[in-house]
Amino acid sequence: MSDVTEYQIPLAEDEEIILSGFAVAVSSCEGEKALGIIRNEHISLALVLIEMDRVVSEVRIVRTAFDCSLLWEMLDYIKNFIDKLHHPKEDLYLFARLSQRTHAVDQEMTELQESHAAGGEAMARLEHSLRKLGDGTPQAIEAFCVEFDRFSQEQWLHMHLEESVVFRAAEKYLLQTDWEEIAAAFSQNGDPHFGPVPDEAFQEKYSKIVDSLARGAYITSLT
Repeated sequence: MSDVTEYQIPLAEDEEIILSGFAVAVSSCEGEKALGIIRNEHISLALVLIEMDRVVSEVRIVRTAFDCSLLWEMLDYIKNFIDKLHHPKEDLYLFARLSQRTHAVDQEMTELQESHAAGGEAMARLEHSLRKLGDGTPQAIEAFCVEFDRFSQEQWLHMHLEESVVFRAAEKYLLQTDWEEIAAAFSQNGDPHFGPVPDEAFQEKYSKIVDSLARGAYITSLT
């Protein structure tokens, strides 16, 4: 019997629906432990994407300018945690071991690995549009919104493919020794929001993002 850990996250009703697929059951089983860590990291990314979408949507509607510092903090979180720790370990441990055990999801894993490899280019495009956003022009605002929408959709589709196909295959085919290795690798990541022993630098960054959003510090008037 698994001991289920429930995370109390203050979300709107539609956001609860979005995140419902990331429920985590934690037990002594190394497989559940490993997938629990990976899914928690997905939750952290999902929350940042949701908050970024709130900021972008508000600016798009009311046509105000960004205080870009908050968005830079969010992108830095994604770039340094998700792109530099989470995705490489999926490739090196989860995908590598799964490809040794079965070819049933080779096509999906190839697609995901190509997405990982292209992550730097996608991030560079988003960062470029964010730099232009500092001009405060309507054109710059719209260009960033379009680029963010593309980036966000890619992230949601990416996580959905992992959760709905790859993780299910992993639960079916991976061995106990595989899971032990995967769990050990991901346990070192120090997830800033959900990990039991958060990395201080990422905890500080995540807390700063949450505080800025709560204060509405990202909005400045154009007039």
